[in-house]
Amino acid sequence: MTLTELVEKVARATGYDYEEAWALTDEIVKAVIRELGNGEDIKIRGLGTFMWVSHGERKRRHPRTKELVVVPPRQVLRFRPSKFFKEVDRGEVQRGSGQREGEAG
Repeated sequence: MTLTELVEKVARATGYDYEEAWALTDEIVKAVIRELGNGEDIKIRGLGTFMWVSHGERKRRHPRTKELVVVPPRQVLRFRPSKFFKEVDRGEVQRGSGQREGEAG
């Protein structure tokens, strides 16, 4: 799904016109990016968690020269899906339905 498709779905679901839905979605995306840029983790219930993970300094071999190289420490952004996504992956929830097996709609 592209950002444009997401905006169209938000507009249909909320009754907002396209421009209002675009402004709302754009502001949410900017807020997430801003907080991640400040080093904060983002937890969105039902979706998952965006978190920063620290990787310490480590030594590796250069594949061509076989020289030992020190890789500096760094922060890596990681996404941990919510329990719902894990259930979809295991087949406990039918894809596209939004419901667990055996639940009535």
